[in-house]
Amino acid sequence: MTPGPAAVLIAAGAFVLLFIGGMSLLFVSRRTSQRRFNQLVPWLADRYAIPLAELSAFTDWSAMLRLRRTLPRRQRRHFDGVHSALASLAIFHDQPRATDAAAEAALAERLLEARRAPVA
Repeated sequence: MTPGPAAVLIAAGAFVLLFIGGMSLLFVSRRTSQRRFNQLVPWLADRYAIPLAELSAFTDWSAMLRLRRTLPRRQRRHFDGVHSALASLAIFHDQPRATDAAAEAALAERLLEARRAPVA
């Protein structure tokens, strides 16, 4: 038995509403995590003794993306490595019980390696 046109319209409408709701939730979640990352960068610089000037590019999301676009391809890899390591540390420290010293040490080492990587 095939569904009538009303059932198809209701199903299509429900799908569209669920899709819009899911995208809205994803957008809000992404903005929240971006804001939290931007708040944590100065604290991370202080905790891991990194000059804030070196990490200043990561304190504003839109400026960070603009800067990344201007970099040559080889430097983007270095930039992305530092950003990835910072993001991992920010996520680690944003957890309610971030007390695993071994995990923190591994993430901190990853940040140091990313900072030391050749930019050539």
